[in-house]
Amino acid sequence: MNNAKLSILLKLSIILIGVCGLSICVLWYPYSISLTSVGSIIHGTVNTTMFWCQLSFYWVTSIPCFYILAKCWKIVNKFRTQDTIFEIIFSNDFMKISKILLIDNGLFFIGNIVFVCLGWNVFAILYLMLSVICIAICVAMYFLAKIINDGIKYKEESDGTI
Repeated sequence: MNNAKLSILLKLSIILIGVCGLSICVLWYPYSISLTSVGSIIHGTVNTTMFWCQLSFYWVTSIPCFYILAKCWKIVNKFRTQDTIFEIIFSNDFMKISKILLIDNGLFFIGNIVFVCLGWNVFAILYLMLSVICIAICVAMYFLAKIINDGIKYKEESDGTI
């Protein structure tokens, strides 16, 4: 499979992930949080502090994920124009993605623990499973950066430019 076909498939997957992420931010978060907020009705009013605090937290922690998707889009564009992926640019980009995702996941995890302690988070198990998946993606991006670095070294050795 050549670079053009592979880049089209990668871009389609990035679009699909972006649409899923946007639908989670627009549909799932407000719906799930409203279930929790309505469950704590005090004298006929919905607890709006609980609702907006959680919703703004989830939206803010989603922003780096969309940044990562944009970064992946740029990586795919670079990959399409170049003949190889064994470039230091790709390694640095994957390392940066891994670090951003790790920091964002840490904040997401801590925030969900705080919401559980406050009794606000009914879907804690779901969000903690999402956090574990995020850690797996983070580790995969780190190892991809490591593999690219090793590939760069082997390419330089085979080309005779040490």
